[in-house]
Amino acid sequence: MSTHEAGTTEPSIEDELLLLSDERQRDFGTLTELVKTSCSAMFSQRLLFMTFKDANYSVADAFQRVSKRDEAKKRGRNGDDRGAPKRQKNSRMSLPAYVETHNWSPSIAEETEYPNAYYGVASSAPPRLDSDRLSYLIKNEVGVPLSQSKASQRDDDDDDETYMQDVPERSEVDCFNHLSSYCLKLREPKPEAAAGTPTIEHTRSLQQMFETLVAVTTDETLALTEAACATYNTAEATNTSDFDRTDELVLLQDIIMALPHAHDLDRPHKVVRPTDDTIADLENAAQVTLSAHPSACEANVAVLHAVCLAYATRMQAYEAAKEDLMRLHAAVHKDFTHLGERVAAKMTKSSHGVASADEMLGEKQAAEESAAAAVQALVEVARLKAEESGATASAAVIRAQRSVFADEANTEAVAALAAQASAELDTGAASKLWRAARDFHAFFEAAKALLDHVESARLKTMDAAVTALATEAQSASRIGLEKLTSTLPVLCKELTHLETTLDQRAKHATQELHCQKVKLETHTRHLGTMVKSRRQEVVAMIAEFQDVIVLCGKGLETAATQQRALWAMLKDLMPKAALEALVRACRPQLTPLKSPLRHVFADFAHIAASPAAARHNAPPPFQAPALPAPPTPVAARQDAPTSPCAQELIVPPPKFKVGDHVFAKFASGSGAVYAPAQVIGVLPSRVYLLVFADGDQYSLDELFLFSPAEHEQIQLAASAEAPARGGCALM
Repeated sequence: MSTHEAGTTEPSIEDELLLLSDERQRDFGTLTELVKTSCSAMFSQRLLFMTFKDANYSVADAFQRVSKRDEAKKRGRNGDDRGAPKRQKNSRMSLPAYVETHNWSPSIAEETEYPNAYYGVASSAPPRLDSDRLSYLIKNEVGVPLSQSKASQRDDDDDDETYMQDVPERSEVDCFNHLSSYCLKLREPKPEAAAGTPTIEHTRSLQQMFETLVAVTTDETLALTEAACATYNTAEATNTSDFDRTDELVLLQDIIMALPHAHDLDRPHKVVRPTDDTIADLENAAQVTLSAHPSACEANVAVLHAVCLAYATRMQAYEAAKEDLMRLHAAVHKDFTHLGERVAAKMTKSSHGVASADEMLGEKQAAEESAAAAVQALVEVARLKAEESGATASAAVIRAQRSVFADEANTEAVAALAAQASAELDTGAASKLWRAARDFHAFFEAAKALLDHVESARLKTMDAAVTALATEAQSASRIGLEKLTSTLPVLCKELTHLETTLDQRAKHATQELHCQKVKLETHTRHLGTMVKSRRQEVVAMIAEFQDVIVLCGKGLETAATQQRALWAMLKDLMPKAALEALVRACRPQLTPLKSPLRHVFADFAHIAASPAAARHNAPPPFQAPALPAPPTPVAARQDAPTSPCAQELIVPPPKFKVGDHVFAKFASGSGAVYAPAQVIGVLPSRVYLLVFADGDQYSLDELFLFSPAEHEQIQLAASAEAPARGGCALM
């Protein structure tokens, strides 16, 4: 919404409306009436006008924005704010609007018509636009009537929720606290079990942790977690600085947090829209609309297009869901890769620690063995000396041991004993480090086993999610193709009816416009500027009929734009064979179409053919008399197809295009007057919208328009005939 600085004087709504064209002023009036009749909340004229400007002066877009504000206010009054924090909807999952945002609206007021015989208009002229059908022309995003747009909007808000809205979230803090508490309880000695052995109470503690995390677990999960916690306690009991208690417990926490979620199961977090219920509602609305008597072609095209677009969008949504699921699973794989790298790095470090501890323990044991051998050698020397002195064998051993171990005066023995004692202490310290390294490595091995188990369980859920989504997508594609095959031909038939109706309506409006201009010319000739009310009434009628002509042309352009977008979507979604089947089913309904719808379907009718370019450039089967013959190189092509199917969708271009300067022929008394003008729009049935030098805009048939060269020839012919008529008068 546009903002204005505080303290500045804003122009009044009336002043700003005067700066708009008459068409936009009428559009704003239409928006105001729609808001008054359809919205429960009160909106100021300033707010409506700013919304109208922000919507690029589109009645449909502005009304949709105001309706959303009305729904938000209604929820606020009811105390229901669940829609407040919602994110913006995904545009790839929303259905496009039926009416595009451009500077026009289909608001045609019902006026009292004069008798057709009064103006010489045929009684078979098509009826005027029924105001009761106005709601069918201003569509919301799925092309349903305004009476259904609010309900569908509320449904869309509900459908925009994700699958995860009611799923309890996991907490890393809870997981860490549960693990820490379990490990502490595991160290407490129990009378019925040895310390460190899990009891039933301990097992229930772990099960409670899994329930808090809403994790999918098995008996193997429980056993591996108990083993990892037991080895963690054993490694922590060494009380060395090499074991980071918090970091290693966080490692266990991260592994357990990667367990499959019991409610998530790695499926897409977004609801695939439109849902089955939404499509069913659209089909019911289409059935009701098509069975109505009399039925409006605009409404029929709207509901049929909404149904076809819904099925195509659902197929497209499943493709997008597959991509989202692949991205989700790729993120999970990345997390497991990171966890695996962490565990692998710790295992590598612990393996090196075990190897270093083994080597150090071997060295210390060898040193102790050498020191013990030195002491033993001293004892052996003393024993031999005692035997030589006449002592018996047993007495010699006792004397030798006493002289080595108890004689402090024996400095050599004291030194050997001191070396042996030091070597023994070194061996004990090395043995402690060796056991700690083994315990560290055992913990990381248990963590690796738990990680492998968790990753395997998670991969199973991801594979199941991919399979389930693929099955749903395949079913949606099959059903969508069946529905499109049966609905698209009906839509093409209704498009033909719409084109015929709008064409007749434009012709009828052109005839009435001509009659009103004659009335205005007659009024001006006889009364001048007097009787202003009568003159203003005629001028207003002229403006309304001009609006009808413009709206008819833009209605066809809108329908053509929608069909081009729909078929482009189908071309991207469907296999080539399926698209060819749709084209074959719709081809019988395409023959009566004219520009611009004919050009749209001509782009898709030859997709199955290999020489598509040749068919696109094939000469048209008929030419208007005023148009020159097609160029020789195109007409002389030997490879151009001649079958009716290849040529029936090619139409000749209009005689003039937008921007061309022409001369318009008007009747004046017994003669004709040619006025210069410029083409600003090409309407159906060779009707052109012109702007003249004085700024007036009129719509004329191609028969009353001439190029500058043709006008020059007409003037030369008139000049040549003038003397001849004068000579005859003298004679």
